[in-house]
Amino acid sequence: MNITIPKRDLLRIIGRAASVADKKSTMPILSSCLLVAANGRVESSATDLTMTIATSAPCDVSAEGRACIPAKHLFDRVKALPDAPVKIVVANNRATITSPGSSRRFQIATLPAEEYPPIDGPGDGTRLPFAAADLARTIGRVIHAADIEGARPGMNGVHMRWIGGVLRAAATDGRRLAVDETKCNPEWSPGEIMIPLRAAVEIRSICDGLRTESGDTNVFLVVGDRTVYLLTSASEFGARIADGAFPPIEQVIPKAPKKPTTISRVALLDAIKAASISIEAFGGVTLGFADGLVTVKGESGDGGEGAEDVPCDHHGERVKIAVASRIMLDALGSFDADEIALAYRGELDPVVVRAGSQTAVVMPMRQLPVATFDERKAHEMADDADMPVAYCVGCVVWMAIPLYRNERPACAVVKVWSTEQCAADHADRINEAIGGLHELVQIRRCGGRREDGSRGVCRR
Repeated sequence: MNITIPKRDLLRIIGRAASVADKKSTMPILSSCLLVAANGRVESSATDLTMTIATSAPCDVSAEGRACIPAKHLFDRVKALPDAPVKIVVANNRATITSPGSSRRFQIATLPAEEYPPIDGPGDGTRLPFAAADLARTIGRVIHAADIEGARPGMNGVHMRWIGGVLRAAATDGRRLAVDETKCNPEWSPGEIMIPLRAAVEIRSICDGLRTESGDTNVFLVVGDRTVYLLTSASEFGARIADGAFPPIEQVIPKAPKKPTTISRVALLDAIKAASISIEAFGGVTLGFADGLVTVKGESGDGGEGAEDVPCDHHGERVKIAVASRIMLDALGSFDADEIALAYRGELDPVVVRAGSQTAVVMPMRQLPVATFDERKAHEMADDADMPVAYCVGCVVWMAIPLYRNERPACAVVKVWSTEQCAADHADRINEAIGGLHELVQIRRCGGRREDGSRGVCRR
């Protein structure tokens, strides 16, 4: 194979392949991309067996052929070349990469192209036309709320449903929900699909880049029984549909008061960012609603705090709601409108954010009294109780564990965990930890033997 191609075009097609190729795979073939040069074009393909990508670009083909080259290695070397056409020559299981007019050159060992896994096409399926900008915007408005941990497959991605001329995209991780509804062709047959998170990120990236890369603004989603494909004029991206049932969000969105509070989105966003400086990582801020304003306040366990008043049209009884700052910032950042409507009923009820076609739901945090950690006090608590005692400071749980060394009392204070949700939400976990450690403490007191004579180990 012998081709010459503009550096920009080569980086585009190889970059797409590198983002799909499995970098951590124990099979080197899956971390590679397949280059096929023929008929004045070169096509770059990659797969990790759950997603596939095939992208092509015009080039000068001096000799047709196929080559399987590690995607990340190829991308890094092409990027290091001067901004000029790039020449790739493959012979004797090696790819030589050069740029005319430069003495810089690279060589990479290739893999057998015939061993590369076959990549299937979209086949038959429901074909849904989109404007690339609209599809990217729809996914971008909700993707921040998807479950990134993947513990619940039904939430690990973006759910799309179309019926009656309305396309609804939604995502949730159990602590927040994001929904965006737009108009679509009413002649589309009703359907739904769960796009995995990684695939949704790639679809959004491809659509965002279309206008700058090729000027193409039209794409198609081809929805099959187990796969979804994104088709453009120069690429095909496919992924398996995620398993699991998406929760019925109609039951999740709470009933809100008749008159929500209107507030500037940018002003509230900036106030939460400022208040977040005074809290611990993954901590929360309180939104205190009073007549004509909302006070955004962040407190930390060392006695520090930050607050700011933001004008709003709230009137009536005072309401104070604690929310996770990172989640609230993500929700507000996904909106495009200058003004948003906040709906709430009480300090333990979710906060509903609405503007235009977008809706976001943020679950509240339990409010805990903020105090400065006093190690001596924790020691006294543990000594008096003669067993482990949990000591909560903000969202951090400390545990005072009484120990006995040479029949003399001692105490170890350890940090058990710091969570995004307040410790008050985890009373069962705290009690379970205390109960489990109590036996170990008693074992230490009696010389390391249980009542039945067996030995135990006291872990600190």
